[in-house]
Amino acid sequence: MLSKSEWVSILRLSTKWRFLDLRKLAKSELEAGEELTSVEKIILGREFYHVSWIEEGYKELVQKTDTITDDEAISIELPTAINLFRIREIMLRISLTSAFRFLENVFAEELSMIGEEEIKYRTEQEEALVMACEMRGEERRWEVERRWKEEERLKEEKERLSEEMLKVEERLEVERRWNEGEILREAIEREKELQRLAEEEAQAKLELQERSFFLPLTSGTKKKKKRKHMTDSYT
Repeated sequence: MLSKSEWVSILRLSTKWRFLDLRKLAKSELEAGEELTSVEKIILGREFYHVSWIEEGYKELVQKTDTITDDEAISIELPTAINLFRIREIMLRISLTSAFRFLENVFAEELSMIGEEEIKYRTEQEEALVMACEMRGEERRWEVERRWKEEERLKEEKERLSEEMLKVEERLEVERRWNEGEILREAIEREKELQRLAEEEAQAKLELQERSFFLPLTSGTKKKKKRKHMTDSYT
């Protein structure tokens, strides 16, 4: 079983001579052994164009409990160490997610340049895997776009239905007010009719009283004329 330093030597030679399958094996063995330190991942990642090791090394140094030592700072270069100190401060003050986002921005140029070199050392299998991941990413992008369009369509449909409901409510309100006006007009007409009937009833009572007043007077006059006629007959 080969040691870590031996696998590093194999990785160095396979990268130099472009033995891509052997290079891939060396990387796998070093990753499986889990013996690489954070600083080693950064140094070897830079030397052998392996972006994921560099990112892991940076994130491990940001999250480590102890501070970054002088030797580590010199090994990864002082500008890098200074940036990592700033990112650690962001992590402590805000959150780890914000720190990692800042890390990606700070080292974006370096990781991009190394990533471009790393592409040259991919095996056919690795290239096929990357293409498959990119295709899946493209599919996910289309799926996200499709969902976004569907959400937009549903949103527009909801807004349209809301507008239609508002128009229906407005029409119902107009009809309600119109109906209330009709009911009010009918109530007024009924009130007028009742008032007219009451006036007619009062007029009828008045006429009846007047008739009742004159009827007794007429009857008494006839009796007086009859008695006078009988008296004249006796005399």
